[in-house]
Amino acid sequence: MPSYSELIDAIMFADASIYVDGGAFYDHERDVIYLKGTDLEEEQAKIPEDVDWQACTQIPGEKSLDLGRALVESFVEEYRPDDIYKVRGFFTRRGAYRRFRFWTDELGLTDIWFTYRNRAEREAVVNWCNENNVPLTDIPELPEVPELPDPCGPPPTLRFPLPGNDRRIAFIANTVKNPNIDIGDYTYSEETSGAPFEDRVINLSNENGNRLVIGRFTAIGRKVRFIMNTTSPVASEDHLTRYPFALFAQGWEAATPVDEDPEPLPDTIVGNDVTIGFESVIMPGIKIGNGAIIEPRAVVTADVAPYTVVAGSPAVELRRRFSDKIVKALEEIAWWDWDAEKITRNLKAITSTDVKALEKAK
Repeated sequence: MPSYSELIDAIMFADASIYVDGGAFYDHERDVIYLKGTDLEEEQAKIPEDVDWQACTQIPGEKSLDLGRALVESFVEEYRPDDIYKVRGFFTRRGAYRRFRFWTDELGLTDIWFTYRNRAEREAVVNWCNENNVPLTDIPELPEVPELPDPCGPPPTLRFPLPGNDRRIAFIANTVKNPNIDIGDYTYSEETSGAPFEDRVINLSNENGNRLVIGRFTAIGRKVRFIMNTTSPVASEDHLTRYPFALFAQGWEAATPVDEDPEPLPDTIVGNDVTIGFESVIMPGIKIGNGAIIEPRAVVTADVAPYTVVAGSPAVELRRRFSDKIVKALEEIAWWDWDAEKITRNLKAITSTDVKALEKAK
């Protein structure tokens, strides 16, 4: 009498079989499973010559038992219905199950998925055996499905964190490859063109020696640009022309001022919980403090203090968002450094106007 694990192996073999006359079969007369395939010598040796294949029952593969894509979609509809179109998109090209597994890992659903699948597999196998008069031993108990963890916001490892297949916003840390760009978790960019974030960082190269550093929970609007330090030989404003003749060499090298090589500007640093509006430009070496707001189309040419609102070209301070006392308290609390669970527990205080409530957060 076949065991449950033997039948599972046969189902997997049936999916992998590439032979016209091959596959997995159950012989009712001898109460045994055969794996039929031309290059499986050991398995072929087990098959008697007088097998009546017409009387055998062919064992189906996973797809025939609805344990393939159909099961994946059922799982997503139950646990992440807003992502159903996204997951369906995985199956439009090769590597669908690899992408699905990566998706479950990102969302912390891997254990739940395996338990869900094991339960569905057991039910499908037992039902098929009953319908086809195939006896089965060593049937495992139904595993308990782990409880779905309480939601704590989108995982920071997601590239596109909005529900469904909405790609208007991307968590930048998961898209940047340049080692001179350091982005904190949950910082997002609003960009519909599909261009990589690096395209918005101008003049950044390993030769410059400076970096772009952006903290956590910062919102960056569409078409924002970061201008980094340049190593191009450009003269200062005191010179009669700033045209970079020496950049082209070929007889123009003498245009480079001998003793006026500028020192590299410092890193451009953007703090946590900063909002940078549409089409703003951040000039080289700027430091923007936590909680600052850069209004749309501002050109930031000087450092911006924490929790300050600036606008214009060049950007000037419009107002301080809070008193010095509240700013100090917010900087000491630094809620952006909390883990996702603590942030989720205290969202009401974080999004309120009561700093004292935030100070009491646990």
